[in-house]
Amino acid sequence: MTLSDLNPDALAELEAKLTRDLEMVRRVRALLLEHQSAHLIPPAAPPPPAAPATPPLPASPPIPIRPINEILLEALPTMPEQGFFIEDLKRACKTPGRSLPDSDTVKAFLRQGVRKGLVIVADIRSGRRGSLYKHTLPRPTPPETPPA
Repeated sequence: MTLSDLNPDALAELEAKLTRDLEMVRRVRALLLEHQSAHLIPPAAPPPPAAPATPPLPASPPIPIRPINEILLEALPTMPEQGFFIEDLKRACKTPGRSLPDSDTVKAFLRQGVRKGLVIVADIRSGRRGSLYKHTLPRPTPPETPPA
């Protein structure tokens, strides 16, 4: 708004718009409070019958959440020696109960890996698949099988 816009009609129109906006905010707040209070008040139910005295089951310890960089670093040596794409590294990080990391996170990890010397860009490509990367880490050794 400039100085030339400051006239009684423009100010009255601005005031009317702000009043309408404020009224809309109040209506949405009332609906939100009504919705939240409907979920907070449980329906009246009879108390459950007394259960026989049994010891409660011990709670399982929570599974620690590992940082995504740690998971990516663990998956990096498993990538093919001839090179890999971002999507290949993302799929290598998939574990049961964990979704794939997003492409931006993997790209940032690879850029950091290039700076640290863990990753090299084998072929700069544009397009959907992106560049081809290679890692400089030693291949993981397969676990030894115990004698029978």
